[in-house]
Amino acid sequence: FGEVCQILQRSNDFDRTLILISSDHGMSNTHTHIDVARHLDQSGWRCLHYPLLWRRHVKCASMVSGNGMTHLYFKDDDPTGLSPLTPLSMEGKVDIRRGWGERLSFERLNQMCVIETLLELDGLDFVAGQSEDGSIIVQKRTGQGKITCTHGAFSYQFQRTDPLGYGTPYENLSLRDALIQTYDSAYPDGLVQLWQLFQSERTGDLVLSAQAGYDLRARYEYPEHHATHGALIAEQTLVPLAVNLPIETEFIRTVDLFPTVLSQFGQSIEDTPIDGRIIH
Repeated sequence: FGEVCQILQRSNDFDRTLILISSDHGMSNTHTHIDVARHLDQSGWRCLHYPLLWRRHVKCASMVSGNGMTHLYFKDDDPTGLSPLTPLSMEGKVDIRRGWGERLSFERLNQMCVIETLLELDGLDFVAGQSEDGSIIVQKRTGQGKITCTHGAFSYQFQRTDPLGYGTPYENLSLRDALIQTYDSAYPDGLVQLWQLFQSERTGDLVLSAQAGYDLRARYEYPEHHATHGALIAEQTLVPLAVNLPIETEFIRTVDLFPTVLSQFGQSIEDTPIDGRIIH
């Protein structure tokens, strides 16, 4: 990097060059691997997981991300009594929503005893899912939190012990305020991150996040992982940022870097769906 700066200085380009150094995620040491798939198998939820991609008669699927987070998808047992493979005629169309087609609500999975089964795992930090009313539920053994978002304003309530450790409920926080209020916590920007995660159709019925020191894959890990990312904890979400721009704010998301770069090159982000703000 020093050599690059020297070259830019010799060519008189240094003062008109934008330089940013950052990372896509943090990372923490790993001492224990959690076998989520085997635990589900042993609990009667035959689990599809890498590299066993051709298992028959599976009831769920585990898709690990960064090893600190996994998405779980569950097959709908169809309470109507119809087979998940039974097509229903709807004005000449076939209803394929049964089976794997729709996200199961947190309440439904709780009724199926999935939540309590997962919370038996040592090293699992929390289980998150989407409620029937659209809110996001965060569940630990010791308490439950609920994230809602109305017209872009975030609120958070909890029962018993706060699973995210904020220690206070929040009402009608803007995207910016939600970042500032949680920035120095164990789960920086956790309210927004969890809410946005479940807005994707590809997100699982449940999302699991591991505690520091643990990851969520015990088998078929070659080479063995000794560090983990992907969980919501601060060690894995905070990243360094060095930039040769004068920046006054200390509250920054990595998604802010892209619109900031565009702005420096004279590009406007108004009326675009870009998730981020120009930092100053």
